[in-house]
Parts: sequence; C-alpha cells; structure tokens
Amino acid sequence: MKLIFIISLIFHSFSQVTSSRTTKRIPPEAIDGCKVFVKEYLIVDGEENELPTEYECVIKANHNNGTAGVTVPLHLTQEQHDELDNKLKKGELISGHATFHDLNPTITENGIEVKTTELVENDGENKGMISHLSSYFLQGLKADLTSTGMSISDQHKGDHYYIGVKVHALDHAYPDSLEEMSDNIFGTNGDPNNLKSQMHDCSYGQYNLIPGANPNSGIDISEHEKASGMIEVSIGMTLEGNAMSDIENAVTEALQEMLGFDLPGPFDYVMYIVENCYDGCSWAAYAGVNHWMSLYRSHYYKYTGVLMHEFGHNLGFAHSGGLDGSTYTDHTCLMGNPLFSDDIGKMCFNPAKSWQLGWYGDAYATLDPTVDYCWSGTLIGIGEWDNGDYGYPVVLKLETGTEDDIFIGFNRAAGPNAENDEADDEVTIIEAGANGNDYSPSKLKAHLVAGESYTFSDWSGTGNNLVVTAEEIDISNTPGTAKIKVRYGESCTDAPTTTEPPSLSPSIQILFEVSVTVKTDVYAQETSWDITTINDPSNVLMSGENYYNGLQVFSTADMLTCGPTYRFTMKDAYGDGICCSSGDGYYILTVQGEVIKEGGEFNKNEMTEFSGCYPTVAPVVSPTAPDPTVAPVVSPTSSSPTAAPVIQLAPTFTPTVQIETSTPTEVSPTSAPTAEQSTCIECSNVAKPSMVMKGKTCEELSETKLVTKCRESKYIQNNYCELSCYLAGVGYEGVVCCT
Repeated sequence: MKLIFIISLIFHSFSQVTSSRTTKRIPPEAIDGCKVFVKEYLIVDGEENELPTEYECVIKANHNNGTAGVTVPLHLTQEQHDELDNKLKKGELISGHATFHDLNPTITENGIEVKTTELVENDGENKGMISHLSSYFLQGLKADLTSTGMSISDQHKGDHYYIGVKVHALDHAYPDSLEEMSDNIFGTNGDPNNLKSQMHDCSYGQYNLIPGANPNSGIDISEHEKASGMIEVSIGMTLEGNAMSDIENAVTEALQEMLGFDLPGPFDYVMYIVENCYDGCSWAAYAGVNHWMSLYRSHYYKYTGVLMHEFGHNLGFAHSGGLDGSTYTDHTCLMGNPLFSDDIGKMCFNPAKSWQLGWYGDAYATLDPTVDYCWSGTLIGIGEWDNGDYGYPVVLKLETGTEDDIFIGFNRAAGPNAENDEADDEVTIIEAGANGNDYSPSKLKAHLVAGESYTFSDWSGTGNNLVVTAEEIDISNTPGTAKIKVRYGESCTDAPTTTEPPSLSPSIQILFEVSVTVKTDVYAQETSWDITTINDPSNVLMSGENYYNGLQVFSTADMLTCGPTYRFTMKDAYGDGICCSSGDGYYILTVQGEVIKEGGEFNKNEMTEFSGCYPTVAPVVSPTAPDPTVAPVVSPTSSSPTAAPVIQLAPTFTPTVQIETSTPTEVSPTSAPTAEQSTCIECSNVAKPSMVMKGKTCEELSETKLVTKCRESKYIQNNYCELSCYLAGVGYEGVVCCT
C-alpha cells in the first residue's frame, strides 16, 4: 500500500532570511554518495522553447547536519549532459537508483562541478575499478529507496497516499483556499475531473490516490491537515529574487521541521504549490522521475492534464514527442504537452506508456515480425477496455531485436480518453526504448485512418520493409475496433497456384493535381512550405521557399500519385505565422480543385494531411491491346515474365505562374435558404472544448480559420460553432440557420 499526500504548510516562527543559496551551505564532504535523480519540466502551453532534463543530487541527512531531502544541481557541460541523457534513455542510468561520488568535489553557485560521466554498475565486481576513479556515477540495483528520499513505484496499482502543500513565502502565496485546492486535486467537493478521478478511470480502479497520510504509518498529521490531503507551510524567503531550487529546498526544510519527520515519511508523494515563478521561467510545473516530489506554480496545479503529466514523471515516465520530433508534441498522450484545463482532462497515455503501466490485464500482444511474418488482428482503445470484458488487446508490441521497440494502439476517444487532443479514433504507432519497461522518451511515428499504411524501411537492418496497415476502423458499436495488418517483407502475399509465370497486367499510375497559393507577409523570406508523404518526411515532393517580395501572391501546382497520404507543412522561421501582425498573409492548399486548407495564423509551422485520386474512376486498360495513344516501353527478357508497362494518366497541366491578384479566390458562401429548402433553425454556437479551455469563442475565429475548422470531422460530428460556420459560408450539410 502506498501513500500520496498534498501538503500546504504554515510555519510562523521562521528566520527573516530573504535569500539563501543552497550551494553555499553544503560542505564538500557531503557530496560523496549523494543520490542522483532526474527533474523534468512541462513547458507552458504555447511556449516554443523546450527545457532540458536536469540532474540533481539529494544530500544525505547525516552529511548535512541532520537535514534530509536537500537537493543540489549537478553542473554539466553540454557534452556531459548529452552523455548522461544517452545513458538515461538506454536504461544504463536510472533516476533514483544511482549515486554520484567525488571525494574532492568543487561546488559553485551553479551546483556540483562534474568531472566525468563515468558510470559503474554496483554489481560487486567493479571494486577494483572504483578504487582508481576520483569521480564517477554508481548505478545501483533497483530497490525500495523510500528511506533515501526516492519513491519507486514498480507496482502501478493499489493505494497510494498523496499530500499537497500550499506555500506561503514572505511576498506571495496562491489565493486559493485549502478546501479549493483539495477539491481541484482530489474532487473532495464535487470537482468532476481531477488527478484522483483520472488516475482511477484510466486504470479502471486499479490505482487509488488517497489524500493524506498512510494510516498504517502511525503518524498523525491532523493538527496540520486543515482540508483533506492539504497542509500549508511558510518559508522565510521571498519568491521574487530567489532561484526556484532554493525555494524548493526551503519548503522541504520547513515542512520537515514542522511535521517532525523526514520527507516523504507517511506519504508516497508530496506536491508543492507556489504562487508563481519570478526568474523568467516558461514552465508550468516540474517533478522528479522516480521521486516523491513535484512543484506547481500558479493555477497550473488545478489542471488535470498537468497533474497527470507530472505524476507520470513521479511514476518513472519520460516525455513523448510528436511527428515534428519535438519533446512534448505527442498530443495523443499525457506525456506530451497535455490539456491545459481544470475540468477538461479525460485523456490517458499512449501505447508505449500503457505497456509500461501494465494496467490492462492480458490485453497486450507481442509480435516478432522476423519470426511471425504476417499478423492480422483487432485492437480496442484503452477508453473502452472495461476490465478486459471484450477480449481484444489494447497494445501490440513489435519486437525489433533492440531496446527500441514499436507499440501500436487504437486511440479511441471514449471513456477516460474521451477528450484526447490528437488523432481521435485512429491507429497510433509509437516508438520507445528500454523495451517499453522503464524510463524512455517515446515518439509518435504515425497515426492512421482506415485504409492508410505506414512503412518501416529496412526493418531492423534485415533489408525487408515492414508495413502496418489500418484495414478497418469501426466506432459504430461498443467497443470501437481497429483491424490492423502487419506485413514483413512480402509475407502476406498469396503463393501462385501454378508454376507457370503469371501474366502481368499493365500498371496504371494515376495522378491528381495539387496547388499551393501563398500571400507573404512583410517578412517574405521567413515563409516556406513543403509536401511529403507521411511515411517518408525526408523526401520532399513539392516545396516553396526563397520568397523575397513581401505582400505578394505566389502559386505553385504539380501532380502527385494517387495512393499515399501526404503531409503539407506551412512554415514561418520567426514563429509568428504570416497573419496578421506583419501583414494579412495567407496560404491556400487545393487538391483536385477543392480547397482543403486555408490559414495564416500559426506559430512556427502548421501541418495538414491529405490524399487524392485523379481521375476518380480508373480507366480500364486491356493487357493485350493497350491504348495506341500511350506507348509503353517494355524491356523483354527470355528468363522472366513480361514486365508490366507503367501508364501515366495525367490531365493537361498548367505551368507554375505567379498570380498578380491581391487576394485569393474565395470559397462560395452557403446560399440563402429558398422556398424549396427546409425551414431555418436556431443554430447553436458551442465552442470545441479545447477552445473553451483557452478562453476562446466561435465568434472570435477568423473567416479563414472557420473555412478550415468547419470541414473537420470533429466539428461536423459535434456541431461545434454551427452558427459561425454557417455565416462563414461553410455551414454543415442540411443545416440552414435563422439569421
């Protein structure tokens, strides 16, 4: 049984000290043998700069005048940081299970100067090596490290005790009462979506967060616990003018003095809440990996997605990156940049993290494609797992023969995952290291709708490709299902029924037209775009760049092959889009004569996936009498079947031209209702939950954004911004709004 408790502690007899650098108070002899842990940050929604992993050391109490829990940063060069990151991702260095050793350390205001990143495993066979090292990291075996200030949760089930701490500094304290904080974190007064409820729902009741101290500990904190799972503490320093690491240490020391025991004590996890950060921070919260502590600033403590993200770090999770390769951009998973809202937070973890958690019984399947060449099966989403009643797997793991494996799931937007933020009801493909069992950053490789495939070229260096196909997706019933096929090489191809060489019909390559129109803003040279397939983002098929004329309109058109799914990426090097602070720039993506994306307001980039097929009906070509107007080139040989000619069908193509008009062709507005049309209705204008979360309304959306948003399936299915879409000329089919 584990214990989670939230502490908000007030201690009035504090020293009137307004600044204290921890590094000045730690004697050099206290460093040797300090416990190493990793601290991970969550950047604020909308911030572009990623924050690196930080490495810190927990000083032993007997080396620090009896004071436990004090942390000191490890000061690393960039090369040393990269080396430790690599060891961390490979599982060679485990946060909370390693110690740092230096008998003659140097401590500066930046922290402990690290001389070397030499890592030695504590297996009893390396004593001779250690005796010759003046500085090194020692990796211990996994064990219960609670006594040293680390909380390792190898069993992600059962009861866990949690306490929150409201921090009163000399200058600031967050205004919410302890009762309000308790409700926001545990739902003690009816909060509909919170850390406790979401952990319960995602785990189907297997993980139970309990506010307060573990009753089996024999420790009574009722004197300080003024609201369920909450206490408060005062520190003798200001938030302004002090580093957050020093503030964190001050809170730890004040708590321990007030409570009379070393943290975490009778709690599994402790959460600090400060009013804000004043040293230029861009983060919402941070937490220790395999550690008991997390810290939140301002209102971010009440956001369920932020709470779940940081708690994921406590449980041993790394971040999850998206298709663009950034650290936080997997929005199918809470370990990416999660939902930033108080009551909108029904979202769980991606297939790799779900594998690590082990919550879903025997609903995990494993495939080694080099052994079992062809696999077909049905997946369901974790949002409808329902304690395994349906008998389908929720995760398929593809073994690669290395520590980096592939995890496939069905991202069903239902139940505890109903408010997922990306790729609703699609098949998701995730890559993660450590065989999916321990800390490792995961990466979203692809998300597939029915009929789409993703190809891993040269699978595990075998020379064969591996193809994952979402053959069918059905969400009309419960549970929703995704039928997928995994094919290694040509393993799923039926063998010929005769020894005679088969007769090969001509192959038809069907093309469709794609055009991109761009009106630059004042800073035209910052603008560029490209089109690739989703399976091979390195192969640029169309692109536009080197625009040097501001406020001008340019157009490019070309033909693409029917079949693949393509990705269009609009980019702005500065990061402020092309509308509207520096001119009314815009872009228009047209496929087969239909505008499928318009925009201009974005940050560094905006991506749109599309496919097409021209002509819509493939012509019938006789294998014995090809169209005389097409002259296929055939290279016959005597030892192989006749090669199939490639017939390329393409319409008359207009070369790229520069458009001189100042505005793009506008989409025709929805016609006013006529006598033949149905009677108009009072249309709603309900905003999408993610808009509500950011304080935006449908009325605030520009016409350009509405033209794009109102074509999205999620908008249509839920009638989001129904009236605004209608007024923008892109009303939903069959809907006539009274205006």
